[in-house]
Amino acid sequence: MNRTLRNWIPWLLGVVAAAVFFAIDDFLDHLMLRLTSANVALEISDAITAILIGALVAQLVLLYQQRQQQAQARLQRIAEMNHHVRNALQVIAYWSLADKEMKQVEMVQDAVNRIQWALREILPRDDDYREIPEKVA
Repeated sequence: MNRTLRNWIPWLLGVVAAAVFFAIDDFLDHLMLRLTSANVALEISDAITAILIGALVAQLVLLYQQRQQQAQARLQRIAEMNHHVRNALQVIAYWSLADKEMKQVEMVQDAVNRIQWALREILPRDDDYREIPEKVA
């Protein structure tokens, strides 16, 4: 979907919602005028319309708050992922490829395992997650 159309969708939905609420209010006006006096009918239909609009606004606020919480949780996961990956990669960064002693190979394997754990547990990907090889060197 192109960007221009995507920018117009909220406005089009707003116009549709306004038309629906207008139709509901107009229907209620005509219904209440048949049942009660004009003043009472208009007050009742306006109150019902205001309640419907209030419910819609409340739903939008709840949706906004939910999106904010999801974004905050995602930022926290990214920060935690950053911490774990940086700590694990420090070992790899200081490892000298020239002398591969067993202790160093074990340290690198441990670091790779921590990266794998962090990727799997903290920042899982459902779409195209690929397993990191278990053995290094």
